[in-house]
Amino acid sequence: NISNNFKKKVLINKIIERNKKLTLNENEKLFLSLHSLTSSGIPILKSLTISKNQISSKKTIDKVIKEIEKGESFENALKKSNAFSSFTVSIISAGENSGKLTEAFENLTYYFKTMNMIKQNVQGALYYPLMVLTSIIFLILYVIFNFIPSLVDLYGGDIAYSSSWSFYVIKTSMFIKEYFMEVTLTFFSIISIIVLLFKTISKNP
Repeated sequence: NISNNFKKKVLINKIIERNKKLTLNENEKLFLSLHSLTSSGIPILKSLTISKNQISSKKTIDKVIKEIEKGESFENALKKSNAFSSFTVSIISAGENSGKLTEAFENLTYYFKTMNMIKQNVQGALYYPLMVLTSIIFLILYVIFNFIPSLVDLYGGDIAYSSSWSFYVIKTSMFIKEYFMEVTLTFFSIISIIVLLFKTISKNP
């Protein structure tokens, strides 16, 4: 059983590694380094070897280097690594075919730098709404667990029938209070899915 679990973990890690894309920041650092080095006349393989130290995904660049050493084009090497977007591959392909690979690196550096700035601005703009949302959640929790139960204890069942609005508010409050764990898990599951989707979109320009 231990052996099987270990094999499963290794397989899962390989799948994750295979499908892992470079982040916007990693792409920017990589292509900035490649542009600087190739502009100085350093061959692409040597440039890749040096540039891989700029990012955390060094194994990805090693795969690209091995494919180029086998005779693959830079475009195909990037495709086989599964770490670069189709947009990146198409720009590299155009640069490779036209003999303007250095210019392609420069264009990609500018593109990823711009995308990274947009991402940071969007994340910064989300902080204030997040604080407001947090305050609203705490206010709702206070109303559900303190304010409404106090009213029910004070006025008894009469308040529930004073209006349809108050009836549904009290019923909702009691439901959430009774099934708090289930409601909380559902809420955080939805939030987690939204966050993961946001991260996936931001990592795959």
